[in-house]
Amino acid sequence: MKNNLKALMALKGMTQRQMAKALGVSRPTISRWQRSERLTLDVATRLCGVLGCQLSDLMGAEATADGS
Repeated sequence: MKNNLKALMALKGMTQRQMAKALGVSRPTISRWQRSERLTLDVATRLCGVLGCQLSDLMGAEATADGS
């Protein structure tokens, strides 16, 4: 199952650099997480905290601009 990190970041208007700064990681780490099909629970929870979303939003169906 592919994660929706890239789409959720786009919905929030957040760049890789901004996300990296918020989490205290490098920009290439965010890029790697965007391409990954597997995220640890710790990473996914931290991402959701910054994005203000649920784990099911991050790991569930495709995120879209209209919220569907």
